Amino acid sequence: MDSGEAEEFDSSINDRLCDVCWENIVLDDSGEEFYEGTSCNDEPTLRHSGEGDDGIFLEPIRFWRDTLPDLPMMAESSAAGCRYRYEIFDTDPGWALWRCEVYAVEPAIHGLDKRIGALYFDIESSNSAVHRKTAPEPLDPASVEWLQLQLRGCNDDCDHGKPESPFLPTRLIHVGQNEDDLPRLVIVENMLNSCTINGLEYAALTYCWGSKEEALKQAKTIKDTISTHCQGVPLSSLSPVVRDTIKVCRALGILYLWVDTFCIIQGDNVDWDRESRMMGQIYSSCYVTICPLSSRSCLQGYLGPRPQGLEVEFQSSRHEYIRETYRLVFSSIDIDADPRWAVDRRPAQRKDLDKSSWNKRGWTFQESILSPHMICFGPNMSHFVCENLIKSENGYIDRKVEHGKLQVIIRRALGRPYNESDRSVNSMASVYEHWDSVRVIQRRVWTYREDIFPGLAGIAQAFAAITGDTYLAGLWEHCLHHELIWYMPRPPVGDLASLLHSLQHADPYIAPSWSWASQTTYQEDVVGWQQRLRGSY
Repeated sequence: MDSGEAEEFDSSINDRLCDVCWENIVLDDSGEEFYEGTSCNDEPTLRHSGEGDDGIFLEPIRFWRDTLPDLPMMAESSAAGCRYRYEIFDTDPGWALWRCEVYAVEPAIHGLDKRIGALYFDIESSNSAVHRKTAPEPLDPASVEWLQLQLRGCNDDCDHGKPESPFLPTRLIHVGQNEDDLPRLVIVENMLNSCTINGLEYAALTYCWGSKEEALKQAKTIKDTISTHCQGVPLSSLSPVVRDTIKVCRALGILYLWVDTFCIIQGDNVDWDRESRMMGQIYSSCYVTICPLSSRSCLQGYLGPRPQGLEVEFQSSRHEYIRETYRLVFSSIDIDADPRWAVDRRPAQRKDLDKSSWNKRGWTFQESILSPHMICFGPNMSHFVCENLIKSENGYIDRKVEHGKLQVIIRRALGRPYNESDRSVNSMASVYEHWDSVRVIQRRVWTYREDIFPGLAGIAQAFAAITGDTYLAGLWEHCLHHELIWYMPRPPVGDLASLLHSLQHADPYIAPSWSWASQTTYQEDVVGWQQRLRGSY
């Protein structure tokens, strides 16, 4: 933790902690594992001998004993003024999950014969020494500046493939530039003779509609409302998630936005068929895709104040100039994970992604794969994602991007046409191998399961361009003799007759029974990719 200037701290911050919280939360650097060192700027810095390890554990830990569900000891301490106990006790039951397990572990682990549980939190500091403090709101000026910096840096530094020919959707939303402007639908064809069409950039929204009941409540474009929407739509009449996204576009200086409910005529099958075939181009050609991870449905916005956690003052016992404040932000662990591993070391974006409804929806898979850049708004911070890396607002950088290699392959196909000289056995083996990862969409949530193939069409088009192969209901002709050999490790419960009936009379019909897409349960291939490809192209 780097030193700050000699300034007066509010000494009452830590005074509002009970003795137990003080001992566990306020860092004591008098131990021999701490030492006074220097930062990269040659400033006095507190260092720890365990730096560089996966994690640093400061033990022993004091145990708090209480009784569920009322937690009387915590309630008493909270009422007496302990800020930390108050933060825990006052947790909104809507998003908090109390879990208590008592179990035995091997005595060799930490020398304990039992462990009751743990409270887990991330530590943020007011500089970037631990985790950079995040802004109190998603569109705080500092957050907006950070997002703009990431977009500019990625465009300048990352060599992402771009579509060979320019593309614009059929319709876009003109978001306006300030609060007094009414968002309005624009027909791009009507703008073709305008100089404004050159270099036009737009954002695309990827989000969860929610349940069918929630989806019915969102504002949408139908045949009868096109002319009205072209004149202007009051911001207050839009669904919360679209309303917030328009605010994001204005803050980032992006004038146009694509949203499916407004830019596709709802209830018009002809328009839907045409626009859904262009979905891959819509997301691959956009300037940035906006992804509200903290929104569970179209009726939930995502730009409200963030949880601020607990501010703690630190004054080193080794040097008077080593002083700072840090913040404890409550996090979570995977309740289905092995309880012996109580500390969650996933990157911030990965945690937000795993907890989101967005990551479980069907359409969002293709939208994320095809997008050149994504801005993800999590509950505690924003994240910038491209095929090369993930940057989080707290300063964390993760270069292990899920499906990143798949994105690289697809964006290369968008950038230039493939020819026969590109299609060596080794390079095509890698391409086909990554196709298997698209099967994850089968286990995602679909409002209409008939959308599985439309929700994969953009990726399939890119693969066809790369391989020159023929697409057959989720499989590829060149590898058909191998791709047909799959099985279900966990087949549905029932007799042979009921299984055959379900295969022959699928409702709804999605794909032929020989295709993996015809099933709703997980399958595995019998033959691995390293044994599949032989011969030449």
